[in-house]
Amino acid sequence: MESRVSRLSLLVVLVNALAKVDAQTTVTINTGTIQGFSSTVDGIRVNTFLGIPFAKPPVGDLRFAKPQPPASWTGVKQTVKYGPSCMQRPNEFGFPNATQVSEDCLTLNVFAPNTTGVKAVMVFIHGGGYYFGGTFHYDYTEFAARGNIIVVTVNYRLGAFGFLSIDGANAPGNLGLWDQIEGLKWVKANIKIFNGDPQRVTIFGESAGGGSVTQLALTAAARGLFQRFIPHSGSAWADWAWSTRSPELSMKIGKIVGCNVGPAERAELLACLRKTDAEAYLNASFEATVGVPGLLFYCPEVDGDMFPKSLSDVFKNADSDVVRHFRSLDYMGGFNDGDGAILTPPTATNGMSPADLRDKWIPLKAKDISPEHEAKIAEVLTEEYYDSSADAITTARRYADILTDWLFTGAMGSATAAHASPTGGSTYLYYFTKVPSFGYVVSPMPPWFRRSNHADDLSFLMGAHHPTMVPNATFTDEEKEFSKKMMTYWANFAKTGNPNQPVSPSTTWPEYTASGKEYIELGDVISAKSDVIPKRMVLWTNTIPKIRASAFSTAACGNFPHVFGIAFAVLCALIKYLAYM
Repeated sequence: MESRVSRLSLLVVLVNALAKVDAQTTVTINTGTIQGFSSTVDGIRVNTFLGIPFAKPPVGDLRFAKPQPPASWTGVKQTVKYGPSCMQRPNEFGFPNATQVSEDCLTLNVFAPNTTGVKAVMVFIHGGGYYFGGTFHYDYTEFAARGNIIVVTVNYRLGAFGFLSIDGANAPGNLGLWDQIEGLKWVKANIKIFNGDPQRVTIFGESAGGGSVTQLALTAAARGLFQRFIPHSGSAWADWAWSTRSPELSMKIGKIVGCNVGPAERAELLACLRKTDAEAYLNASFEATVGVPGLLFYCPEVDGDMFPKSLSDVFKNADSDVVRHFRSLDYMGGFNDGDGAILTPPTATNGMSPADLRDKWIPLKAKDISPEHEAKIAEVLTEEYYDSSADAITTARRYADILTDWLFTGAMGSATAAHASPTGGSTYLYYFTKVPSFGYVVSPMPPWFRRSNHADDLSFLMGAHHPTMVPNATFTDEEKEFSKKMMTYWANFAKTGNPNQPVSPSTTWPEYTASGKEYIELGDVISAKSDVIPKRMVLWTNTIPKIRASAFSTAACGNFPHVFGIAFAVLCALIKYLAYM
């Protein structure tokens, strides 16, 4: 009898426990009830909800339209797996590829610790050059648990589905950013249900996600939806973060898929492209870029709506409403010492000769940076990065430095300097140099590469519990401790705007100032320093921008006033051509 009572008591306990789990993983948001699942990290339970719709599927007449609030549902929606990623092709950089893609992709995911108290919220915007990626391989369970914060990850439309203006107000560009804003509106409306604080929202993103979060900080359309932002290795100050090619590319896509319309028939083009098969439209968007110069093609643009003015015009007036709001937000950003290695040429497996760097690769990059100023830019790049006595390994690393600085260093340095203000929000800068023992996110890499590659910082921010950036990654004990320290800084900032509070770190992260240029190096040794890679930073935030803003220049023809630059550049090209005839 005693045994039966014991078993009955145990059964009651188990039933109650199961009921408790169900109650914690079933919640009702403003569109219906959702059922997630729980997992634990060192005894801390995290409730996870995946694939929650935050907007109507952008299909049919909603293709190329701003996102619309989602429809409600009855019953309980199972939110236990990621939704499809937005339309894309497999990427060429070695990042994880989406296994399922669809136009019906506007979903988000919530990682919420099952602990008491109202929590700060962090919303993650994934990278991928604005044309690939998704939330499917960003598992923030451990970060949510250790930081005692809620993490939300958001899908958004990509490539020509998300960043191509076709017919002005009827089909605006920047739809991917509008999707991100719709996700933030969902957070504001629903995050209290998960014990989140809608007044303590930090947006953070990597690469194009870093570009996105700074762009959101610069538009009135996102105002009031977040209070802090963290760009990782990407900002709106990068050339690749903006495009001006929508008129050209939209017509080329239309021609490829059989929309036979004239340049002025934008409404007809829009109607035709809305009827085009999604896969055919995707393929045409890639075909349309063949032979078009540039690194990225489908990106945010100055549209007169979300962005009425260009970045340079906005910051001509330091007292403008946009600049004052940008500086009022708390900022923490940085970059990795090997970010640019994603573009390392495959021929550099065994290094690079100094002669090749000087005579081939520097001129190519100078032309990419500014064709009109190619000669002068090649000159300053050679002065900084070329060493005739260096070995092949050192020279290859210097070329990787050029790529890092061109794509990321200058953009992050400029964003940080633009934000710092005595009367604004807090400003913090990091330099990430930790080399993972378990492999790079971008792979394979040449054997001489021993830096922190693009996105390697995210491996440590997500932790060792369930690594999704590098398959089968195994952290050393030292790397686990480093990961915990990084999580503490990030969670602190989300809670207070200060990475040193409320949990005191072992190394205090100094606030960035215009005079001291303070930063923290996150490497094998975490240390507070000043003036990160100073000569290179000045080159990319001051010297090269001044060259690009100056009169047009060519080696054969000298300098010309900017207003006549294009005509003279064409003339000089003709002169060069005739010289070789």
